[in-house]
Amino acid sequence: MMATLDGSNSLDSHTPQQSDEVLEGTQLALEYARVLEQLDGMALRLRKSDQRRRALLHLIEDFNAANMRLANQRKAMLHILSDYEQDRRRLVLQTERLDNSRRALLHILQDAHRCSNVCLGRTWASPARNRLLCPGRGQVVALSVAAILPG
Repeated sequence: MMATLDGSNSLDSHTPQQSDEVLEGTQLALEYARVLEQLDGMALRLRKSDQRRRALLHLIEDFNAANMRLANQRKAMLHILSDYEQDRRRLVLQTERLDNSRRALLHILQDAHRCSNVCLGRTWASPARNRLLCPGRGQVVALSVAAILPG
């Protein structure tokens, strides 16, 4: 430390240049603190955005897995509907064949009933519109479906 002519040391007397340097140092320290705060804020936002990104990736993976399950279920449902449609068509054809067989059996039973009534000499009292000629016999016989088929 150097002493000046008046006996004071150099630290006690501040020149305007030294005051500006102290002021600049204080401003730099404040600016540095502000920059550190901004840096901490940015680091915090970066960590939060990284967490959001990872959470979003997990959601996308979950949606993808759910979409795959739904696609498999949709394929299975299409196969089930295809099988159902085939079964339905098969049943329609079977119903038509059964209906045709029932009608054929009804005609056979009617013919057998008519012929047995004609051959045994039975006569029925029925309205004239229900009377038909027995094939090959030339006789009038009564037709009654209710008499052939139950209920």
